[in-house]
Amino acid sequence: MRKERFVQNVAIIVLAVAIIVMSVGYATYSTPLKINGTTTVEGAKWDVHFTDPAVTANSNAQSANITTPVHLVSPTEAEFSVTLALGEKYEFTLPVVNAGTIDAQLASATLTVKNGNTVIVDKGNSLSYSNDYLNYTTTWDDDTALATTDVLGTTQLTNTKTMKVSVEYFQPEDATALPETAQTFTFTVDLNFVQSN
Repeated sequence: MRKERFVQNVAIIVLAVAIIVMSVGYATYSTPLKINGTTTVEGAKWDVHFTDPAVTANSNAQSANITTPVHLVSPTEAEFSVTLALGEKYEFTLPVVNAGTIDAQLASATLTVKNGNTVIVDKGNSLSYSNDYLNYTTTWDDDTALATTDVLGTTQLTNTKTMKVSVEYFQPEDATALPETAQTFTFTVDLNFVQSN
């Protein structure tokens, strides 16, 4: 029994030495790998707004009748108020600028028209309104319609498009179509720009 015990002890010692030798050998052939990196992301900014409204040369409305010349109420809202006499037109341009770092696409453009408190057009997809004696249009300054494919880029060449707004009180063929009393029309254009894909 002593001999078996001796053999077991020797076997255990030999195995222990073998494990130690294998560990040292493994450590000798192992190489740790490491990756170090730094990433900095630039800031992104969303900024689509109106700027510098200006009356065009096509406008012939008497200055005394322009109650509120076109102006910016905020960077994203412009307003005007004018009383037109027969044959007069009020027209202005309104640049839309993308001062951000993300391309902006026109997602929707709608028009609401009221005569007094009565809604005539509610969220119409056309940005023009016409009756027997009044024309209202909103287009780009080259007379093309605003479209949901219109994109404002972020470069100096692509970041601005200019809108043209025109309201005209004209003489109809049938003069009886003219209103007998003053009529107040309110036009609201809603433009919604979203991130371009």
